[in-house]
Amino acid sequence: MSVDYVSIIATLQQLNPSIAGVIITSMTGDIIYCTSNWQPNPQEVKNVINAWRGGNSISVTLQGVKFSVLQSVQDRFISTNIKKQGHLVGATTPGGQCLLGFVLPDAAYDGAYMDVARAAGQIRPGGSTAGLAMTAATQDVAFQKTDVSGVQLQSSGVPKGAQAAQGGMAAGGGSPEAQEVAQLLQWVRDPNGLAQFIQYCLTNYDQARVAAFARFYRTLRQILG
Repeated sequence: MSVDYVSIIATLQQLNPSIAGVIITSMTGDIIYCTSNWQPNPQEVKNVINAWRGGNSISVTLQGVKFSVLQSVQDRFISTNIKKQGHLVGATTPGGQCLLGFVLPDAAYDGAYMDVARAAGQIRPGGSTAGLAMTAATQDVAFQKTDVSGVQLQSSGVPKGAQAAQGGMAAGGGSPEAQEVAQLLQWVRDPNGLAQFIQYCLTNYDQARVAAFARFYRTLRQILG
């Protein structure tokens, strides 16, 4: 019995439009299925899957976008771009395939991961769209921050909304350092930004990143006097 990739992924994206693009690969990273609005570089996809399977990478790059890895275990992958270019989440299927979803910047990556994991569970002979029923609570978390109607991925892997925001910042001028500080300020203000990232590290006992944040905090206090 074959797997109905098209229907299952279409239903996933209908239920959670913040998942703008989806790739399904073999355990070694060979692309099995990809949504029509995404044309990822096959070697980059392999690199992401290898990093996920290795479990020790601190970042991955896909289509020129760098994602900081928040969690990378056998059946779960969660990463985010600190410049608000989106999130990359993944889950494994019952047969060991890997499902990767590109999540729009203003959406919650934790809610999107749960939906991706549900879809991955149906990527099997006999799997169906009926298995993708989501609770209203998950939908609220996933959609509360963005209107994603009509969004399409660009060749760079960055949605139009994110590109517009970056263009506005560049048009404002200023030194590269000032632009970096502006990006940091934006990340601090974003409810799904720095605060959520730090809380995620604390909750999941990410000792390396917690130690790095502690050093940053001590340095910041010295700067402020």
